[in-house]
This record gives sequence, C-alpha cells and structure tokens, in this order.
Amino acid sequence: MTNNEFIIKEWYTKNEILKIYPIGIKTYQKRIKILNEKGYEAFTRFTLKDIPQSNLKFIKVREIHKDVINELFGSVRTPSINNGPKIVKWINNNRWDWLCNIVPMGAYPTELKSKIKYVHDQLKKDFQKMYQPILFYNIENNSNDKYFHCHFLIKFPNAITKNSQVINKAYLESLLEIVCEPNSKQETRIWVESYDYNNFKERGSDYSAKCMKYGYGILK
Repeated sequence: MTNNEFIIKEWYTKNEILKIYPIGIKTYQKRIKILNEKGYEAFTRFTLKDIPQSNLKFIKVREIHKDVINELFGSVRTPSINNGPKIVKWINNNRWDWLCNIVPMGAYPTELKSKIKYVHDQLKKDFQKMYQPILFYNIENNSNDKYFHCHFLIKFPNAITKNSQVINKAYLESLLEIVCEPNSKQETRIWVESYDYNNFKERGSDYSAKCMKYGYGILK
C-alpha cells in the first residue's frame, strides 16, 4: 500500500518521521513501543544532539532504522479530508498506479466534482470486486481563462496495473472521453500516464496536490 520512495537514508528521528507520515505524536508514541520487544533492538538507537542557544548542552534523541519505518508508520487510515497537510502526506505515502488530468471546456469546480465522481463510480462498477479503486482528485484554475481543470491519481490496491489486460491506458482514456472533450492536434484535454516511480518519484503526487483551494477529495 505504502510508497517508500521517501526513505532515502539509514536513520530517522521523530520529527523527520512526522514530516513524512500522516500521523500525530500520540500515534508515533504508541507505535514505537514495539521497538522495546525482542528482535527490534538493532532497529533503534539513541544519539546526543546539541541544542543551540540553550542551557542544556545535549539531549538524547531516538533514531529509527529505515528497514522498519514503513512497518511501524506506513499503515494509516485516511486522515480527515479537512486536514490538508496530513492529506498531502497520505497522498505521498500511497503508491499510485495512474497519474491523470482532464481539462473540459468551460468547466467549473462543481461540474468537475460530478465528472470525477462519475469516473470513480464507473471504475467501481467495472473493477470493485477485483481491484477496489481509490481516487484522489484536486481541482485547479486554468492559467489562460476563468475555468478549471482537474488532476487526479488512481490506484488499484489489488492489481499490478502495468501487467493488467483490462486496466490500461486505452481503457482510462476512453472512460475520460465520456466526461471531457477528446484530444486533438491543436490541444491536449486528457492526459493519462502510468505512474512510473523510477521517473516521477514523488513529483507526480506533489504536482497533483500543489494547490488545494478549489476542491479536492478522496473517493473509495
């Protein structure tokens, strides 16, 4: 479920973990209790850190090894949709299958929400039993007119989409053409790309959630 592309060094402090994962301090404290159990001794350590402009010379800081980071903190429930910062962390810590964008002509946020709901409803109708589709969408304003477009990410937790004979780029493009004008030689209104983490890493999810003030949501 989780994406570990952000785990790039050996040891992580509490503050670093809270920046990566959509959890609070209480959840962190609860989950690190497992580090006291037999077999986890090698995955945690304490180091001394100096405190600038403080009477204390050093404080003891726990660090946790990268090999157990996702095991301890990767499985989290979807945060409240009103908690934007935690939603962004949740997005970044999920492994998405598809990165998409639609730019319908003359579309406002309310209309785009209805279009994306239709897309998700159709995905559920076709693939719910096999793949349980999850979709995150984010609506942004167009740069050259008064209307709006929508970025969205799709994942199918129970499928490896790149090997699927059913869920592929052609299927998604055909589905999106129901809610958006098709591409032409003059303009691109539908963009669908398999989420290749070797190329995109976290940039695709960051781009999809870069401005979250006109409407966003998670559909399951």
